[in-house]
Amino acid sequence: MEVLESGMKELRSLQKEHEQLEENKRQYMVSANENEMVAKELALLEDDAVVYKMIGPALVRQEVPAAKQTVQTRLEFIKSEMQRIDKRAAEIQKTATEKRDKLMKLQQRLNAERQQQMQRAQKR
Repeated sequence: MEVLESGMKELRSLQKEHEQLEENKRQYMVSANENEMVAKELALLEDDAVVYKMIGPALVRQEVPAAKQTVQTRLEFIKSEMQRIDKRAAEIQKTATEKRDKLMKLQQRLNAERQQQMQRAQKR
């Protein structure tokens, strides 16, 4: 029984981690959409246009090519993080499925043993 309980605890832990990964991925998707919109807006500008970047409470002038590069680098980072999250989520799903299958088999075996014990007790 203790094995079953610890297995269920591990399974719940994996599910929590998976939920957290999904939440992180949603946040990265929002950030990716925002950055893609910024990249589209920057693509419309000439290289000599005036662009300002907010750093804390201050607006700092930035060259358009530098701004484009910054946004592109940010998008690459976000996409790599989303890939990392997808990979980890797949690993968790696989592990959770394996654990769930083991727990089900263990539960079935315990139920079968209980039934056998009950049948033996009734025969006496």
